Amino acid sequence: MSTNHLNNSAGTIGATIGAYCQVEEYVNGGSHRTVINIEAYPLTHTDNTSSGASGSILLYTFPKGYIKTLGGCCKWTKISPDGTLLTAIAALEIGVGSTAVGTDTLNALTGTTEDIVTGKGFTLSSVEAVTITGPATYTAMAVFDGTSTAQAVYLNEGASAATSTGDTTLPLTGQIVIDWMNYGYAGDLS
Repeated sequence: MSTNHLNNSAGTIGATIGAYCQVEEYVNGGSHRTVINIEAYPLTHTDNTSSGASGSILLYTFPKGYIKTLGGCCKWTKISPDGTLLTAIAALEIGVGSTAVGTDTLNALTGTTEDIVTGKGFTLSSVEAVTITGPATYTAMAVFDGTSTAQAVYLNEGASAATSTGDTTLPLTGQIVIDWMNYGYAGDLS
């Protein structure tokens, strides 16, 4: 479900995660705020044996145009893994990026897998409330050329080989906030 508050250029939520979330779009002048509230989304966690484990889902797609992210944060109120397949995960990391995490990723998210909300590692037992917050401001704000193809946004996670012993799901409940601007593209001039 999506609520659009005075915003005629909102993005779209990913089809798979859509049934598990509500999206609210806000605009103030040229600045946009996208708030995604997720309820018990079962993120697929794929164990890649000796090379760690990872999971990724298309979360959101910005509208077409040059997109500049201004900041973002995540707050997870509940992550409930299957304790038989995940041990105490000191190396689990969740972030938001412009690309999906690859299956060869170890526990650390890097580069474009966390360029919208920086990934944060944490320890997780059976059921725990975890808060993951990105920086208040980025040292270099990200700019994406979504003029030909609208820029996608992915929720990514990774875990080390030592703490993941099989495929499972990570039911996630929480909120993601992304502040951004759309500088438009030539299609706006038609």
